[in-house]
Amino acid sequence: MKNVILDGMDKGEWYGRQALADICGVSRNLVNRLVVELVNEGLLVIRQESRGLEFGLAVTRSTATVQVAAPVQRAKIAPRAARPSIATGPYRPKWRPMKAYDRYARSHQQLCEEMR
Repeated sequence: MKNVILDGMDKGEWYGRQALADICGVSRNLVNRLVVELVNEGLLVIRQESRGLEFGLAVTRSTATVQVAAPVQRAKIAPRAARPSIATGPYRPKWRPMKAYDRYARSHQQLCEEMR
């Protein structure tokens, strides 16, 4: 199945998980597992984009030499332990409402009325 993923990818192109699942015709969960294995084997490279992780082939061929596209990154996909939230008291802001603003607004209003 890994060969199907590698054969479906083009050099220099980046693919998301859903695109790889569509290319291979398998579930996204299977693609996630296979992609992590391919990254750990050094065959794929990960880059972080605003849409999420994207994957590309780790090696590109030029006319005469083989060049590494980017340093191999290990997959950092691990389950996180959930922590329960701690109940606290009611929310109290650390600032106090401005009391002087009301006085300033009233004095400004009086000044405007006098000017009329």
